[in-house]
Amino acid sequence: MALYMIGDVQGCNSALQLLLRKIDFSPSRDTAYLLGDLVNRGPESLAVLRWAMEGGASVRCILGNHDLHLLGVVHGVRKQGRKDTLGPILEASDASVLLQWLRQQPLARLEHGWLMVHAGVLPQWTATQTVALSHEVSAAIAGSDHESFWELMYGNQPDR
Repeated sequence: MALYMIGDVQGCNSALQLLLRKIDFSPSRDTAYLLGDLVNRGPESLAVLRWAMEGGASVRCILGNHDLHLLGVVHGVRKQGRKDTLGPILEASDASVLLQWLRQQPLARLEHGWLMVHAGVLPQWTATQTVALSHEVSAAIAGSDHESFWELMYGNQPDR
């Protein structure tokens, strides 16, 4: 069984699939970890999300800032940027299923002896503390009161 850690796919499904073929990725024996920023910038964010969701246990994801931005747009606390490529996701017939799945993904994983995050952590934090804090955010994002979380996350407080 091989473990592959891939960061910043950013909506480039064709390039992702080419990479997976090149490394001979097999969902029956291997695990691909997508380390945040599954969406945006590239033209195939919708395909990336569908592939990751359908991958089951062989594809494990963490959220990055572009993924959080998408969820912020969905909840009306972020505006799409001029270069955003989120439209196909927002207009997809299965958008609610994909977004619900995305909300279930953590910000950090500690698996196989590796701490996996998208953009780094404070050097004072241990791996265990990082995962515990990730669980707090994940619970808010996935929880029944997640609507109010987005305003807090993208609000102006705390300001330090």
